[in-house]
Amino acid sequence: MKFLRISRNIILALKFLTIAGLFISSIAILFYPESIHSYNWAGFSLVPEDENLLKNHEGIDLQFKPDPSIETYLVIERTEVRMEGILPNMRIGMWAFLAGLCLTMYFILIQVDRMIRSVQEGNPFNHENVKGIYFLAMLLACIPMLERFFRVWQKHWIKTNFEMEGISFLNESSDLIPWLIPVILLVTIGKMLEMGRELKQEQDLTI
Repeated sequence: MKFLRISRNIILALKFLTIAGLFISSIAILFYPESIHSYNWAGFSLVPEDENLLKNHEGIDLQFKPDPSIETYLVIERTEVRMEGILPNMRIGMWAFLAGLCLTMYFILIQVDRMIRSVQEGNPFNHENVKGIYFLAMLLACIPMLERFFRVWQKHWIKTNFEMEGISFLNESSDLIPWLIPVILLVTIGKMLEMGRELKQEQDLTI
């Protein structure tokens, strides 16, 4: 039981850090323009069709097409994409992504805390735990699809707002294995809890 108490304390600390991190990051992203100087694009690389361009220059700058006076441009250095000078509407998008990530993490911590509390109370085989396990598995299974959608949106946004002549996209395939293993493990645990719950119900009826 001491281990469970320590685990709940750790979960409580992580919940506090998640909310505090969201609050501090939100202030930095939304209210302090100088807090973001660059942003690395994940999921794909931009590669010049002429390989000699990167050999002769440290990087390639792509200016913002709708309004060149805005000091925002993409920098390509050794196939790594970095965005300098975050646009105002990009700040809102980054904040929405951060808020969604933190809230998802917070919800996961709440579910884990409920499960630990049910074990402490001596009632782990309950319907809420079974539903919570399956929901967490479904949430983890959706993350790679959301990541793919985000990459498609990134590519569309870059093509729309930057001049891309002579530049090719190099897609980086998403690795499903790190997500697939936890999903299978959670579903297996859910089935075990479901079977244990049924056995407990049969035992209670027998008594």
